[in-house]
Amino acid sequence: MSDRGYAWVILAWIGSILAMVVVRLLTSQRVRYERIDKIGGSFLLSQRVMEAGYSTIQPMVRAMVAVGVTADMLTWGSLLFGAGAGLALASGAFGLGALLGTISMTADALDGMVARATATTCDSGEVLDAAVDRYTEFFYIGGLAFYYRPDPRAYGVAMFALLGALMISYSSAKAEAMAVTPPKGAMRRHERAAYLVCGAVAAAFTGPWEQARFGHRVGVPMLVALGVIAVVANLTAIRRLTAIAKAVGEKESAARAVPVPAPAERP
Repeated sequence: MSDRGYAWVILAWIGSILAMVVVRLLTSQRVRYERIDKIGGSFLLSQRVMEAGYSTIQPMVRAMVAVGVTADMLTWGSLLFGAGAGLALASGAFGLGALLGTISMTADALDGMVARATATTCDSGEVLDAAVDRYTEFFYIGGLAFYYRPDPRAYGVAMFALLGALMISYSSAKAEAMAVTPPKGAMRRHERAAYLVCGAVAAAFTGPWEQARFGHRVGVPMLVALGVIAVVANLTAIRRLTAIAKAVGEKESAARAVPVPAPAERP
């Protein structure tokens, strides 16, 4: 199948899901989910749309449970397809990279839902899922950085996008370690994944124009998506880390302000 063929598969897939989401938004009563409430929406992706999407894939979760697919299987599958997406993108196969990345992203979304549906959630599974998420995103953006390595500017955009992704994840981990709540902000992992896949899909169609305009395949939509991630993710990470530092300072000040009771005198 051609690179455009893979892109058309993704467009049909995304289009069918979006159609179901729109129908659910228009015809169904809003259903709240604790996990979505925890993640929250942003100006890039509203919470209402996330809730509708979450409801839309519930039948897929039930099907996975029915055939015996476990959360760990989905997590490892996410890593496998994520690595394949990175290799495809490193060679400039944007359509194939988008397809494999979408499968990886879907498996990543389903693993936690399957774990909760089968009451198999555990701390070790959370650690595995978090580690796989980091590796998968590194493979995807790292593959793009490898592809763009001959062009220092494009390579720099990819590296700053990777930096922003890592720093947002670091800010979340730091907040958890410090027992404070960071601001939700934009360009978290699910939003970054959506931008990366959309950029790759669009780049699968711009090859002929780029060959005529630049003499080689650039993947302009992919670069635009990386640029948006690089700017928004790093600004969000700075904002979150600043808020975390402020919250930690306030906790320390409050702790110092609590008077320590004097030891009781012995009779």
